[in-house]
Amino acid sequence: MRSGARAPSGTMHLLVATALSEARTDGLSRLSLAAQPCLTTARSALSRLIARRIAQHSGATGLAQFKASFAPQYQPLYAHATSWPALALGLADLSRRITRPNRNQPHNSHEENEFASSGHL
Repeated sequence: MRSGARAPSGTMHLLVATALSEARTDGLSRLSLAAQPCLTTARSALSRLIARRIAQHSGATGLAQFKASFAPQYQPLYAHATSWPALALGLADLSRRITRPNRNQPHNSHEENEFASSGHL
C-alpha cells in the first residue's frame, strides 16, 4: 500500500487505523499487518549485518516504523525451500515484487472488482 505523492500527510495511518477500528467493531480479535522484513533482532552478528543491509536498500526501515505505530504483536515468519539457492532466489523474487511492483498490471483481484460478461447485460 503506497500513497500517492499528492495524498495528505497521515493518509495511510488513517486508512489502517480505520480498518483496525472497523475490524474490532466487527468482532475480529486479530488482524495481520502482513510481513515485515529484516527486523534486526537476530542473534548472530552476521544475521544482524545482513538484515541491516537489506533494510537499508529495501525501505524496510520506514515500513517497520509505520507498522510499529500500531503497536503490533510481532510473530516470526519462516521461508523454506529445497536448497539455499532456491531459497535465495525465492526470497529475492518476493522482495522484488513487493518493493518494485509492476504498475502496468491491472489490479482486479478483489471480489467486488469483477466485470459482468456480455451475457449478463
